[in-house]
Amino acid sequence: TYALLDQEAFIPVSHIMQVRVNDNLDVLKQQLYGLLGVQMTLA
Repeated sequence: TYALLDQEAFIPVSHIMQVRVNDNLDVLKQQLYGLLGVQMTLA
């Protein structure tokens, strides 16, 4: 029963972690595009 409870509790946690990773990737992409845009305007 403990194993089942752990699995049920782990699913939402892993989902939250995935969402956070996706959010971080989006932020990194925006920063990269921003840097590329600055280099384009300077070049």
